[in-house]
Formats: sequence, structure tokens, C-alpha cells
Amino acid sequence: MIDAELIGEQEHVRVTMTSPFDYQDSQLISVDESEKEVFSINTGVPHAVVFVDSDNPPVENWGRTLRYHEQFEPAGTNVNFVKILDDEELLVRTYERGVEAETMACGTGVVAAAIVAARQGLVESPVDVTTTGGEQLVVHFELQENNIGDVHLQGAARIIYEAELSAEALL
Repeated sequence: MIDAELIGEQEHVRVTMTSPFDYQDSQLISVDESEKEVFSINTGVPHAVVFVDSDNPPVENWGRTLRYHEQFEPAGTNVNFVKILDDEELLVRTYERGVEAETMACGTGVVAAAIVAARQGLVESPVDVTTTGGEQLVVHFELQENNIGDVHLQGAARIIYEAELSAEALL
């Protein structure tokens, strides 16, 4: 079960996330004839994290290469490209396995990016994150030595669908 709570005038929701595990410090992986420093972590699903200087890294090309890299076999991984904006703000672009393309936002990817950046001493909780789709998310966590806990993701709450379910439909 996942805990969630509405915040303020029901404008935001804060969700308790899976505590990260399987963290691996950077490994050099060859991508497009150069070596990329790639971190990995599982935030409910596996994620690779690559720090970039550009707002527009080649997400599709690098993402596909890393998603299928032997390091992440057999299941593959999601790939997050992270630009550090300052000590509390990130820009994250995600290549998502299963979709096999860049997605507009990925909650577990945003959490992975924030946690890896924090473990590298680049940001502190709470971390503001902007996604490709323009979503403004906030990752809250506790970092003590190398242990990460009490992870929450906060973002805008919007009604995207309404329906009524009759009792007969449950029979």
C-alpha cells in the first residue's frame, strides 16, 4: 500500500515512495564513442542516472544505448539525464523502458535523480525538480551517512477523470 496525502487546498499531493536500494556508484560506460559516468539505483524500478551539462542531451540515442547495456541485463533500466541547476534544483529528462522513448515525467526517475545527486553531495533535501513536460515536483528524503529514508514525492494534484460506479457493476 502506498500512503498519499493532499496538501493545502487539495492542490498538491505528497506520496510516500519506496525506500531506494541497490545503489551503485558511478561506472564508466561507453556511449557514442565516449565514456559516460553512470550511477544506478532502484526506487521501485531500476534507474540509471547520468549527470549532463546540457538541457538537451541526446535522450533517445543515449537512453536506448544505456537502457539495453549489458550492465543492466536482463531486465534493462530506465535512464535519467540530470542537469544540476543549483544545490536544491534539478532538471530531469527520462528515457523509460517499456515506453522505449523519452517520457514527459517519471516519479521514480525524479526520486532516483534526487537521491543520486544527494549522495554525490550536489543537492540537499528538499529537491525541486523540473521534468520534460514542465512538471514541478519536490523530492523530500532523509540522508544519514549513506542511508536514505523517509522518501516522499510531491506534485500538483489534478482531476483527470471522473466516473460513477454502480453497485451492480461490482457483482
